[in-house]
Amino acid sequence: MNIIKTDRFIIRNWIEADAEALVEARKDSSITKGLGEINNHPYTLAYAIEHINSSQGENNSNFVITIDNSVAGEIGSVFRNKPSIASTTYWILQEYRIRGIATEALIKFTEYIFEHHPVQYMEVNASKWNAASIRVLEKAGYILKGDIGDSNIDIYHRINSEYIWKKANNISHVRKKKSVKIE
Repeated sequence: MNIIKTDRFIIRNWIEADAEALVEARKDSSITKGLGEINNHPYTLAYAIEHINSSQGENNSNFVITIDNSVAGEIGSVFRNKPSIASTTYWILQEYRIRGIATEALIKFTEYIFEHHPVQYMEVNASKWNAASIRVLEKAGYILKGDIGDSNIDIYHRINSEYIWKKANNISHVRKKKSVKIE
């Protein structure tokens, strides 16, 4: 199922046919380093299928970013605190970087999450050394919230002002839409 479609990419559910492309993507050390992965090496087809099969759950939503029907990246959130916070990750394959794909995908995905889930804010951990990812976050409207203790990780967040306004005004329903189509 496509959740977001633009002129440049589609964000959709992972399918098992994507597994081999996911294995190839995880061979890129900049992706695994950016995700902080130290386990699952080598990243096998079994790991990829497990990841794909667990990509949609009660507390998580992970999607593939495709360009011309090819895997170009991933974006997803894990929901915490029933789920008032969406902890988000994303990655883009090297050949699709420096085109604004990550920024546009994060903006559209943030809009999607705010429209479909009752979250107060979304947060993304960014390695302090990853200047490109920090630029993506800032362009997508995320602001620096703080860092994680002695680590080399900063936390960025974007507040869902509509959710906060509804809570402040005792409006209990959250706008729900089936899909976001961007043309």
